[in-house]
Amino acid sequence: MADALDSRLGALDLEKVTSDPRLALAAVVLFLVFASWIWNGMTLIPKLPLPPQPPAKPVIGHLHEIVRENKARTWHLRLNEWARRYGPIFGVRTGYIVDYYVNSDQLVKDLFDKRSAQTANRPVWTMSSTILNNDFNPLFLNASDPRWKNQRKVIQQLVTNAQRADKIVPLLEYETLRFLHENVIPDTDDPVIDYIMESEIQILNTFPGSNVIDLLPALGKLPLFLKPWEKWGRARYRRDVDWAMKRVKAVEDRLENSDSSFENTLIGSVLQHEDMRGLASKEELAILSLGLIVGAADTSRMTTWAFLEAMMMFPEVQAKAREEIDRVVGDRIPLYDDFDRIPYVRMMMKELWRWRPPVALGHPHITARELEVGGYRLPKGARLHINAYAIGHDPARHEDPDRFWPERYQDDVTTTMESINSQDPTKRDHFAFGAGRRVCPGYHVAERSFVTTMMRILWAFDVAPAPGTKTPLVFADYAGALPGNPAHDMPVKLRCRSESRKATVLRTLAEQNAVRPNLIPLNMGENAIPPL
Repeated sequence: MADALDSRLGALDLEKVTSDPRLALAAVVLFLVFASWIWNGMTLIPKLPLPPQPPAKPVIGHLHEIVRENKARTWHLRLNEWARRYGPIFGVRTGYIVDYYVNSDQLVKDLFDKRSAQTANRPVWTMSSTILNNDFNPLFLNASDPRWKNQRKVIQQLVTNAQRADKIVPLLEYETLRFLHENVIPDTDDPVIDYIMESEIQILNTFPGSNVIDLLPALGKLPLFLKPWEKWGRARYRRDVDWAMKRVKAVEDRLENSDSSFENTLIGSVLQHEDMRGLASKEELAILSLGLIVGAADTSRMTTWAFLEAMMMFPEVQAKAREEIDRVVGDRIPLYDDFDRIPYVRMMMKELWRWRPPVALGHPHITARELEVGGYRLPKGARLHINAYAIGHDPARHEDPDRFWPERYQDDVTTTMESINSQDPTKRDHFAFGAGRRVCPGYHVAERSFVTTMMRILWAFDVAPAPGTKTPLVFADYAGALPGNPAHDMPVKLRCRSESRKATVLRTLAEQNAVRPNLIPLNMGENAIPPL
């Protein structure tokens, strides 16, 4: 064949080809066709298949199952079941959109860590990002967006790096002390907490099929009076801006009055910088600050609530942990510095984030180009979720995965950062903080906050089901709107262990209040959530 091709090429009159424009053009076209054939088809290897999908209905795909399972609060369980059936990656279709769930630690490493440049962007979220946040919230921005890069830098430099996290430990200890006080001396509800808890709507808005505008972007061209979702979203955004700007203004006033208490805060540091550290406006600062408060508060609440659930369901773990804490700290209130002297607390922290990851199904990433992974191909623009719940409940990875068993981490002394950065994904403790370029930047703060909360709750309280609760507890009876997490009304009772410990809490808080700087309370004297 090669000889025949050579002889035919040799028979061409190259002088005629180069002198006749039509022949020259034909030669170029033939060359391009030949080159394309070599590039795409000469190997005769067909394109790899897409990841498998469970059986779906025409047009709507799996939308009916998504609706049914979310209503029953069991969507994470269905995805875990499919992970066992379909393997490391599978697709779920909502209309024409396919969300791919990654259920393997190795595939997470391959896709999100090693190829983060191709998997760190976000889908177009018209509702959550543009309407509700004016594209100011880093959770929803593309990693290639200069605004995201700058906000990420500001967050890491001013809030979440290990050194800054260490500096805010006294504040974390003070706030957990207030938490103990509010449970030994019940007070009225704080409207700030209610306001922050409303923010779960923003997380729910990122789930497949949550917003018609994200499924049918062409609806965005309709006039505003035909878009009730946008009218509501704009009103919510203005309310959030007003709420957050009031806090920014309060810090600004303190700085102008030479109050140094706020110089090293996020808001204070940005306001004092000559170019606001690259932020476009005070409004961006306000929404960024609110987003950080919401993100930290939501995940902290979910983690603490899941911890209380575990203590109710597995009282033997509660008893062992309390014994270890009492042995080390005695009658004084535990401090974060006690953490390294109580190994069982580290085991509980790791086990809790495996057992009930706060964002169990991960926020979707999208691929920047077509990728090959695990024998499958992922199209450009494919949506990818780290299925943290399924990975943490894989029986091949964790024995008896539904059991809350801290001892499974007996030999794991890594910090959260060390585990995230491990080159061996099978050694990673959990995937609660995501992976790759978009890994949650707040894990240093979360680690310090959660272990302090755990130690202090078990030092001060017995954790038990509320009186009249049906036992044994069944998660479906108190499942929350966010997959795999208990609801606000979980039937739990905190009972102070002794009058002496109650007195210690009251005395210590009074001492702390006497020396605390004059901080601005988040509620700023407000007694109710502002109307929408």
